[in-house]
Amino acid sequence: GRNLLEETQFYKETIFHLIYSTTPSPARGNGYEIFPYDDDEMWQYGSSASSSYYGDFMTAMAGYFKDKPVGQYARHWLNVVKPPTAKYIRALDKDAGELTFDTLPLDYYVPGSAQSFYLRNNWGSSATVINLAMGYAVGASHQHLDSGTFQIIRGDKWLSRETVGYSDTIAGYYKNAVDVRETISHNGIVFNGKGLAAAYADGPAKVTRLESKENYAYAAVDLSQAYRAHSSGYPDRDDNPYASH
Repeated sequence: GRNLLEETQFYKETIFHLIYSTTPSPARGNGYEIFPYDDDEMWQYGSSASSSYYGDFMTAMAGYFKDKPVGQYARHWLNVVKPPTAKYIRALDKDAGELTFDTLPLDYYVPGSAQSFYLRNNWGSSATVINLAMGYAVGASHQHLDSGTFQIIRGDKWLSRETVGYSDTIAGYYKNAVDVRETISHNGIVFNGKGLAAAYADGPAKVTRLESKENYAYAAVDLSQAYRAHSSGYPDRDDNPYASH
């Protein structure tokens, strides 16, 4: 008899996270995309927002919360992205109207372990959107070393995007091939090609200050512990001795 949808804010927050992390236009001439992270391989094929998983989830949420703004925002996302939805989900769908995104704030901060901050200048299809990925999903599998990184898209053009993949390699520092898990693949800070601690980090990144105003927004994040791994038995592999603060 417990209603899990009402016991936690997770489902409502996921709706907003999906709204803010979706590109303002179909990117690269394909379809709407989600800002990529970790081992996301779907961006390679385009239209990563057009997943039936997202379509099913947002349709269920739009129906359940149909009388609340959060559900009406989910409905608008569905009408914009138009993802595929399973027949058994559509059979129970209840459409009670939508709310357009221009009634939402331009900035959105996800205070969970990922600590993502989304910033945009408007809700139009040519908007510039920035994603700051400042945290680290502790305990998550397939995690990449991407704390303190950023991505930017303007309209349908990626200006600066993370390089993500499942088990791919890219050209890294000084022509060496590196795994996409490494910091250098994610617009992060590296020295001599070395970035965040590969394992056994001293601690996670910490957002120390964040502010969102009409004409600006910014965040400060302390990455000191995330770059060091003093407890590792393999310091050459895990620790970054170049990092101080």
